[in-house]
Amino acid sequence: MLFGNILRICDVKKLLCFLPFFLAACASAPQQSSDNLISPEFKAPAPGALIVLLPPQAEGAELKEGVDSLLVQLHRQLKAAGYKVAGIARSNYETIWAQEVDAVGGVYDTVTGKRRHDAYFQARAHLVQRVGDDTQAALVIEPRLLLRKATLSGATVQWDGQQRRVLMSNSAGREYRSDGTTVAMSVNLNVFAASGEPVAMTYGGASLVYSVNIQAAKHEVRSDIFANDKELAQGVALSLSPLFKPSAQ
Repeated sequence: MLFGNILRICDVKKLLCFLPFFLAACASAPQQSSDNLISPEFKAPAPGALIVLLPPQAEGAELKEGVDSLLVQLHRQLKAAGYKVAGIARSNYETIWAQEVDAVGGVYDTVTGKRRHDAYFQARAHLVQRVGDDTQAALVIEPRLLLRKATLSGATVQWDGQQRRVLMSNSAGREYRSDGTTVAMSVNLNVFAASGEPVAMTYGGASLVYSVNIQAAKHEVRSDIFANDKELAQGVALSLSPLFKPSAQ
């Protein structure tokens, strides 16, 4: 079941009714994501080293609005941790990526349309190598905003090191709870050595993207996901903390 079910306490003359819902709002972050992968050989670069950020990507149209803010937060927090930070212009990135995709004969099967995973990872590694050679970067980071599964428990939801509480509208003061799963937005960082070798993949829970309108019994995309950068900043801090702790938080 993708979404948990929420129990509404109705008048005794009415049937109990159930409706799926999403959670939002804020609370403290309990721990890092269990899906983080860090190479045993990884060591954080020395302060003052250059870290290059590839253009951020977003999964889903509702997340695209946040890619510029994601880049700003990464610059801000990495600089606060003592690093030099540079970005690659999206137009330059797309040119290099097209060249590398062509060099491996394409990353999608021309018959089935499925991704050729070996070709894709080879093209990406070559792109990172070129960026590393051109910039002398210590690390290259590919940032993304993703929709991730979150666990509902009572009045809270947890995912990727984040925990938040219910945000609903038109609830008439009634209490609601749920157990199950929903989806939420996380920051994902794919981290590479300048050689093109992947050295880490981390996640940081940021925001729940849906709220529930109880009266209308429907889910609504939050209009304020990126209204301020507090939640996104928390997601960036969580995604950076396994790599550059404790100074990046």
